Amino acid sequence: MKRTFIGLLSGFWLALPLMGQNPVIPFRSPRATFQTATGQPLSGGCIFTYQGGTTTPQATYTSSTGATPNSNPVILDSTGSGVMWFGVNTYKLVAYSAGGTNCASGSLQWTVDNVPGDAFLNGTISGATITNPAISGGTATGQTVSSDVITGSTINSTQIGNSIPSSGSFTFTAGALNAMSFSASPLFASTLYSYFVMTLTANVTSSSITGGQAGQAITLKMCENSSGGYTFAWPSGLLNPPTFNTAPNACTIDFAYYDTTVSAWVTVATYTGFAPPILPHSIVFADLSNTVYGASALVNLFNSPVAGTIPAAGTATYNGVVATSKCTLTTAATASTTFTLKDGATSVGTIAFAASGTIGAINISAAYPIVSGDQITIVAPASADATAAGLNCSLAFGY
Repeated sequence: MKRTFIGLLSGFWLALPLMGQNPVIPFRSPRATFQTATGQPLSGGCIFTYQGGTTTPQATYTSSTGATPNSNPVILDSTGSGVMWFGVNTYKLVAYSAGGTNCASGSLQWTVDNVPGDAFLNGTISGATITNPAISGGTATGQTVSSDVITGSTINSTQIGNSIPSSGSFTFTAGALNAMSFSASPLFASTLYSYFVMTLTANVTSSSITGGQAGQAITLKMCENSSGGYTFAWPSGLLNPPTFNTAPNACTIDFAYYDTTVSAWVTVATYTGFAPPILPHSIVFADLSNTVYGASALVNLFNSPVAGTIPAAGTATYNGVVATSKCTLTTAATASTTFTLKDGATSVGTIAFAASGTIGAINISAAYPIVSGDQITIVAPASADATAAGLNCSLAFGY
């Protein structure tokens, strides 16, 4: 008993790798020799190969390249041997003795299921350090890499989206745009974006910037809506921010970079501007007959869109500009006379002439949206004035 124990112990120590020994694996030859159920060489026999646990054929290969599959079954030589390189998946091997084409008249010798394929591709690597590997053409799905160190490697064709690793950091941040929804306390995450755009619909009482690497640049573009008048609180981590422009449609832009010496974002340039200006477009109503004005004038407005920049909030919509519009009479009215401006059946405003007056007072309570294709009408009063004639109107619209 003692001798056996010593022999086992000696074998144990012999199996351990020596200090500094190179890593090794047992010799594995792809040229395998198979035996019959009774232990003789399976001369001229057949090895059928299937996917592990199934009856679905699965190829083996003639060389390590995996380029050329063996016939299935593999026909063994006179020694019962054959060259068989396995693929990634597990195999089921079924052996038949020689007899007829593909051992059709041979007899079943044995079956072995779930034979592992390539041990490395199917295996689990735990706690290892893999240095400078070349991984090409493979697909790893649903795998977990944990506690490993990957050094000097390149990961290609992989999209890293808007997410932050649980640990570590990026050494470069791409210039992605963040079109932000309004917030009274917005957060500008520089680890995800470098260009931030937001339109104010109320006051911004506080804001902050997270992240920042040496030399990283960001742009903050904060705009008022068409009402304007809202205040904006710049982040405390932004040095020398510009004065915020509260005019309607105005945009205030700050360009900054991250300075590690002060651990803050430093403004390097600013711009304060407006949305594209409202451009004028006029339609003219003219009655030069010098007769009593007792009919309605009808004009088709903007049957073709007017060339120009349309503000995003008013695409294809035109607003009446009262300040630059004008209506006159060539012959003064005897009594006060009021004409009505209509967009289709909807009253838009009025044009009032005082007694003996030739210049009308245009009254439109608010900028009225006129859409391309609308018809604008000037409707005369039900009772025509005795002398009013020659109505001329130039109605200016902005777009």
